[in-house]
Amino acid sequence: MTERLSSPENNQREDYWWRTGTQKGVMEYLGSSAASWDQMSDIQHEFLAFGNIPKLNRTNKNSPFTIIEPGQFPDFLRDYQSQVELHASLWQKDSDVRPGYPSRVILVWDIDLFDKTYRNRSVDDPEVAFSELEPVYQLMRQALISYNIPHIAITSGRGYNFVTQIPAVSPVMDDLINLSGPLEPTVLQKQAHPNPSLKRTKPIPPITERAHLAAGRLEQYLFNRVIRAARRQSKIPVEISDKGERGISFDNTAMVYPIENRIIGALGTPYFMKPRQAGAWSGRTIIRIPRAGSDFELSLDEVIQARSDYGLASDLLDDADCKIPDGSLGLGQLIKDYLGSDLRSLHQALDSSFGDPPESFEITYRNYDSIAKQTAHPERIWQLINQANDELLKPDNLDFFIWEIFKAWGGSPEKPDVAPHVAGLIRAIYEDGRLLWGYRWYRQLDALRYARSWVALILGQAYELEA
Repeated sequence: MTERLSSPENNQREDYWWRTGTQKGVMEYLGSSAASWDQMSDIQHEFLAFGNIPKLNRTNKNSPFTIIEPGQFPDFLRDYQSQVELHASLWQKDSDVRPGYPSRVILVWDIDLFDKTYRNRSVDDPEVAFSELEPVYQLMRQALISYNIPHIAITSGRGYNFVTQIPAVSPVMDDLINLSGPLEPTVLQKQAHPNPSLKRTKPIPPITERAHLAAGRLEQYLFNRVIRAARRQSKIPVEISDKGERGISFDNTAMVYPIENRIIGALGTPYFMKPRQAGAWSGRTIIRIPRAGSDFELSLDEVIQARSDYGLASDLLDDADCKIPDGSLGLGQLIKDYLGSDLRSLHQALDSSFGDPPESFEITYRNYDSIAKQTAHPERIWQLINQANDELLKPDNLDFFIWEIFKAWGGSPEKPDVAPHVAGLIRAIYEDGRLLWGYRWYRQLDALRYARSWVALILGQAYELEA
């Protein structure tokens, strides 16, 4: 990489989005061959999510983002004077060369530092936060390199994203899709029709959703290959989610959402919406920059400097190859290893059934008192059911609940057959109107997908491997 020195004239937020380097880097990442915002309609993402301070200040919703068509971005950028945070849908447009398939499937391994007592630590104290992340960053990078999976490593608000893709034309695309089992009927029903209230203007092809589900399984498998070594090398706890008070999260929760409800931060975007929404904004500049790609890698000191400097960040985007690389060759080998793994047996058990049908829930899964008494901790299980909204949405509680029910019903890592019924119970709780869920399971979330994915994530810990 060319060495760059920032200067006050080169480090202006107001012109950051309009600099040549910024436009080139962001557009490459979004899958466009163009180099400016005015050709943004040719990117591969179905939609963009646009965050800005006025929307944040007036919103009464959980998300302060506005969903827009890609071609609308330049006008929004002008209207809000560059005070913009940009995300893109994980859902990709249909392929022009292979009809019926998504143009590509993006795989993301996300590692984050979390601290529930100081939620903004990665923003306010990045030198310490990213130093704690460093050994885990290196392990994830080496795991991908060992499989010969080209990728781009990107700083996020709290950690790193390791991103690669499988294009529609790759023969590995079908191998990936075949990793998924049957899709939940509730998800299929929702995705079969446009929904203007959710900004979904067309149906989602089932093959696109299957590819998304399969990608989550493959991401979980690689995490399982790395996590034990990460725990040995890290000075703080390493978990599969934000379990505990403070640690590093191997965050694979993208798989709990249907694809139309997942967005990823665009490379090059400033990051400020979540800290402001949480009331923890310090005013420090944070920009999602590439740390490593096929032909470059920054030192940790360079990362800390460039992610808080508009001029250096734009120059870096100009110098670096910001395209998401094709990881098909190495991912093909990862798929073969996954197919021979014990984790695969858990996923196949979940594929065998969606649990008892909803019309029987009152007799089977909603016999809460009887179910609680089957476990080793009936009072705690009953408490979690009674306060499921929102206690049974928290990773720590889900971990306890899923393992208690799984063991009480005769499950073990060698015999995961009851896993679909554990998921069925959680779905029945989520869809129990007496617990006042409101619209939670009818908009961004699907109760059956959410329950099944968390069962896969929690029980998947039993299949972690020694590197």
